[in-house]
Amino acid sequence: GSEVIRVVLSLRNGGVQVREHVLEVIVAAVNDMPSFTIPDSLAVVEGIGLSTIPAFATSISPGPPNEASQGVSFTLTSLTAGFFLSDPEIASDGELSFRTSLGMHGLVTVVARIHDSGMDAILDTTQLEATTSYFTIRVFPLPVVSSISPRLVPTAGRVTVTLRGQYFGSYYSRGYFAASYGDFAIYIGGDKCLNNAFLSDGEVTCEVPSGIGPSAVSFNVSDGALSRAGSLDAGIIHSLVIYGGVSADSETAGFIAVGPRRVAAGTLESPSASLSDANLALSRGVLALATLAGRLFVAGNFLTAAGVKAG
Repeated sequence: GSEVIRVVLSLRNGGVQVREHVLEVIVAAVNDMPSFTIPDSLAVVEGIGLSTIPAFATSISPGPPNEASQGVSFTLTSLTAGFFLSDPEIASDGELSFRTSLGMHGLVTVVARIHDSGMDAILDTTQLEATTSYFTIRVFPLPVVSSISPRLVPTAGRVTVTLRGQYFGSYYSRGYFAASYGDFAIYIGGDKCLNNAFLSDGEVTCEVPSGIGPSAVSFNVSDGALSRAGSLDAGIIHSLVIYGGVSADSETAGFIAVGPRRVAAGTLESPSASLSDANLALSRGVLALATLAGRLFVAGNFLTAAGVKAG
């Protein structure tokens, strides 16, 4: 705080005071810079919703004991735009919160600066350095399953398929270097794929279990709090029969249906089928069908197929 120093200078001639000078010196209070401590880095997964890290900032102090009544606050600035739906914030108790954007991943640097109620609006360079820290957030990508080959498999399964996509295993997608990456599982519907094999960051294989109809294919990375998954709806179709012909509500448009369906499968002699499972929006009726190595070949006098002009 402020202090007043009173200096009295007396001039005497013998025992008689001739003159007295009084000098008062006021020592004004100077605000000490607040301080805090934060980790250098942390890791999260893209698009997972609100992340909160209690006590991310510790040793938060507005200054010496005579400044204990001052309030503190934080200002955070991301050096890369687009990473966050909700920008990082640190509360006065040190809790960090933010919300990552879906589709944004990589390494982002965040500038954290502490303020107290006694600070000036404009700080000099030394004060800025004393109240500023930096940390990085590594945002891991979700695995992306783009395609499965073959897609059509028998209901008994036991067929090896290849999943292609991104972020199955690499330094960028896992955070460490390795010749081969494990700690993953592949699910066909709710059942685990067998004999998984890692080939590259964009390719893995596994042996399909038995099933009926279309099933989502999911690639799951096991990484504690950073566990993550990506899937492809109807990526695999376990089928016994494939129908093709002319739609009942159209005189010309063709259709393809795959059966049996997972729900209401029917019988072996009369299996159910679903247009939505493999409908290609054909402009003309289907004249012939063939499968080879899990691929479906369709013949007909088509003008368009799936919105694309037929050659």
